[in-house]
Amino acid sequence: MLRRAINYRYRATPAPATMLLPLLLCIFLAPLPCLAQIRDKIALTLRPHMDQETQSLYDSIRSLDGWILGLGRLGPINGAGASIKMREKIEIGSSPIRYPYSTTWWRNTYDGHLPACLEFEITVQWGYNQVSPELHQRRAFLLAKQYAATGGIPMFRDHADNFTVPMRRGSKKRPGSNVGSMYDRTGNLDAVLPGGKQHKDFIEHFSRLALQFKEFGEPCIYRPFHEMNGTWFWWGGNPEKFVKMWRLVFDIFKKHKVKNVAWCWSPSVGPATQHPQELKKYYPGNEYVDILAADDYFVSKTMPAYTRDVMKLIAELADDKPLFFGELGPISSAEFYQYLPRELTKIPRCRGLMLWLGRNWEPWRAAGAPANTGSLIDLTSPESVMTSFKQFLDHPMTISLDQLAAAKIETRKNNKSESIKQPQRKR
Repeated sequence: MLRRAINYRYRATPAPATMLLPLLLCIFLAPLPCLAQIRDKIALTLRPHMDQETQSLYDSIRSLDGWILGLGRLGPINGAGASIKMREKIEIGSSPIRYPYSTTWWRNTYDGHLPACLEFEITVQWGYNQVSPELHQRRAFLLAKQYAATGGIPMFRDHADNFTVPMRRGSKKRPGSNVGSMYDRTGNLDAVLPGGKQHKDFIEHFSRLALQFKEFGEPCIYRPFHEMNGTWFWWGGNPEKFVKMWRLVFDIFKKHKVKNVAWCWSPSVGPATQHPQELKKYYPGNEYVDILAADDYFVSKTMPAYTRDVMKLIAELADDKPLFFGELGPISSAEFYQYLPRELTKIPRCRGLMLWLGRNWEPWRAAGAPANTGSLIDLTSPESVMTSFKQFLDHPMTISLDQLAAAKIETRKNNKSESIKQPQRKR
């Protein structure tokens, strides 16, 4: 199901018997291996920082002939059956996490096809103060564990607050700004690197977080410090210092023997003013990254050629790593989802896309989109858009939660002879 069979077309001229015999032997003696073909196979290299279970999941991802359907954000929801209370519960990606409600809504709206990967936020975003950061993190890991129990892949993103300025939402000095948030560039990377005033706090924070991942125990993906090639986050804009910080956090996890994490490096496809080659300067190195990704938002009705070009450039960084869209927020249109499978097959080793479905966000407003428009598809969307989206979900290469379980089983069978000699993690 996950691997496409080769379609044989017979010519008018019959093939010689010497050519037909090997084909017949393949069909009758070993039909599945013979007929299965992966579009762009990835070498299943060993990742020393992973335990056997996490390596197996990572190999399953690399062995797919399709793309994992992932969800990074959903909401707010409009339309029939979506009261204000329900819209508040359904929106995920902020605090508190609303995983159970969002998946129920998704199943009912799109006729099943639950995402095979769901992203949970580690940090309380944008100054939300309904819960403490500690309670929020515990809730994130708890719900992620519930999701992992269904067979899904938990992904964690981390909109880490500024370590220099205490977090508060807005101020007289900077009204409407998120002082101390991820957008506050006070101190930048200098503050947290060795010699910086907040270096000790930074080490303690990520040591605690590493232990939380270790206690969580489930194989997962960690996507920290995304869009580092932009200048809107405190960790962005300086490739040399960014690489030092990424490696520092990776080494903290290694020191605490965290073995259940695959590391996702996710720059922005933009800004358009930046030469794409600049991206490579932010790459921490093959030892420190497992999944290559990129974030992109746009208003065109098909994937921009620039996006594909940047993804191909990212693919050049390593040939044994899968590519994801860490955040994909296209303006909702029937044309986009109609042609999305074609566009994804043009991207080398593309294995996943994390949809960010919302309305009225800055990326679309800045591009001239009307107010209250965006990537979200719900009961208020035109029927043509909903139909096209459902057809994409039905596409044989779109891997939802059910198909992912089959992929894991298939990978384990195919890789039995190449078993990883690592101890199983104690429960």
